[in-house]
Amino acid sequence: MTILNLGENKLSSNEWYNLGDDYYKAKNYSQAFYCYEQALKLNPKHFSSLYSLGWMYEYGQSVAIKFSVAAKYYRQAIENGYADAQKDLNRLFDRETISGDELNSVGVMYHSGDGVIKDYEKALI
Repeated sequence: MTILNLGENKLSSNEWYNLGDDYYKAKNYSQAFYCYEQALKLNPKHFSSLYSLGWMYEYGQSVAIKFSVAAKYYRQAIENGYADAQKDLNRLFDRETISGDELNSVGVMYHSGDGVIKDYEKALI
């Protein structure tokens, strides 16, 4: 199954997410990542897609491991209604492998509004 044959311009954000989940379960992470991104283009507050991208950045599935980017997506998922992502964000911050630079970059993202809503309190993580 290829995305190009699915009439991608006609899919809703939920349909993109569901397609991404199907690809993810089939371990086709690059296609899953693409689908989650497409869902977010249609609905930037789609918390399931935000959460899934956070997971993929945390574990390096189709992308380089980037804890700061994973944290951004988890935080956005929480802000948009997926409270369960808090446990993933907590686990991420509890990891010994998070460097000070990565934590700092999360703070900088919130301070500058880079990919997240500008929030000076959250910038002080």
